[in-house]
Amino acid sequence: MRIDRHPEGQRIADIHRMIETLCRDSDCGRWWSTDSADVMAFIHECRTGPLGYCAVAVDQNTDETAGCLLGFIGELPFNRSIRVAREVILWVDPQHRGHALGDKLCTDFASWAKESGASMASIGSTYGFGEAHIKKIADALGFEIQETMYLRRV
Repeated sequence: MRIDRHPEGQRIADIHRMIETLCRDSDCGRWWSTDSADVMAFIHECRTGPLGYCAVAVDQNTDETAGCLLGFIGELPFNRSIRVAREVILWVDPQHRGHALGDKLCTDFASWAKESGASMASIGSTYGFGEAHIKKIADALGFEIQETMYLRRV
């Protein structure tokens, strides 16, 4: 597997499909817009924005897009000198799971965060969908649990 930080063409369509699958198969579809234009705008911002990260894992044997990670860097509102890279989407297609692709994507994300001047990187999971697996990745890569988030529509 290789990590491609600059996906184009069919890889963008693959990312879009992965986000739709994640939203359909988990609870996050209740909270996020799955409108195609919104999803494509988010992908574009992560790909081209100065503080965005967009990468795919590519199976070198089949040239299939096996997974993706999208995120961004933001400042803490109470201390603007602290920049945190936040993972928003982490997805590995089911047929490619079990080969540490999530670990590889998160490792590359953390490297990018450091290269981009972030002080910290964060990864997470949608409640009820992958918490145990993301905890294994986080523990293996040196991430520590720091916050729990609750949402409410307003």
